[in-house]
Amino acid sequence: SSSHYGTTTLLHHISLQDMSITELNVFIASTLRRETNETMELTRVVHEKTLGNPFFALQFLQALERRQMLVFSFASVKWEWVDPQRIQNDTTIACNVVDLIANKIKTLSPHVQNCLKIASCLSSTVSAK
Repeated sequence: SSSHYGTTTLLHHISLQDMSITELNVFIASTLRRETNETMELTRVVHEKTLGNPFFALQFLQALERRQMLVFSFASVKWEWVDPQRIQNDTTIACNVVDLIANKIKTLSPHVQNCLKIASCLSSTVSAK
């Protein structure tokens, strides 16, 4: 942990292995509060796009939500998604972690982007201080 201006920041390193399609389906079903038999078709596409990387899978689901390809329906009170084949064929969705994170960084303020650029030149890791 480190202290900065009277606050404490806890940093942890967690190593996650890629998930099998079955594990990813349980993760997606749990995240969307749906049954695993309802999410398997979506899971197949997410697994193909992310290779089961847990971090990328979550980022990918968030990207789908931002593009309104994954939406919460208040009428049916559940998460719904477009045809998984449409997701598979959509070339605007990043196909790798680097593109996904780069697109997310572009949404940050110019000041924060500049800080990240400077920090990236200094080291491969940066303290939260």
